[in-house]
Amino acid sequence: MRRKRPQPPKIAITVELEEDVLELLAVLRLPFDDKDRGREENARGALLHLIHSAADGVRRPGAWERSWLNQAFGYEFEDRLELDPECDFYRRPRRPPAAAPIPPTPLPPGSGAAGGSGGDDGGGA
Repeated sequence: MRRKRPQPPKIAITVELEEDVLELLAVLRLPFDDKDRGREENARGALLHLIHSAADGVRRPGAWERSWLNQAFGYEFEDRLELDPECDFYRRPRRPPAAAPIPPTPLPPGSGAAGGSGGDDGGGA
């Protein structure tokens, strides 16, 4: 069974469209939505569906949406993706390589701060 990922927070964006573009998008309302919800809501539903389809096409190389994205954007975006370590058939945006940990700097001999007994040899005075 696949582990469900936690949902990242949502980010609101504003999209400004010319009225004729809004009308064109409004006719794309989802096939299962048989109610006319008004021009703005119909266009919003179409845009959300397009956004989710595009994300699926980026995320899943075998999805039908991938060929659609290749036609619209070319193939170069695929070079900016890497295998998602949590799911072997998903891709994610390429992450910068993790910085190698900085090894501790050895202290000079005789400083007494590393591994010593702080000057007390336990022999008493």
